[in-house]
Amino acid sequence: MMYRLTMDLVFDSEEERDKALNLMKPYLAKAKDLNTGKSNEEKSHIHYHKCMHDEGKPCEDEHTLYISDVKQIDKGKI
Repeated sequence: MMYRLTMDLVFDSEEERDKALNLMKPYLAKAKDLNTGKSNEEKSHIHYHKCMHDEGKPCEDEHTLYISDVKQIDKGKI
């Protein structure tokens, strides 16, 4: 059995978002992928987007960071 954590957090600034993410770094490195190499593979990830719902506009995708690439986390490329 595994335990999944799903969050949808909205911040007022990119700086606040990045501060919260930096606090999570020690835990992100421990996240796992499920069923690697199989048709039902699931990769732990962080999805970045700009939420403009307060302006009556849809969200704008920025990028997705897959946790399996821990090197990006360690180099501060979150």
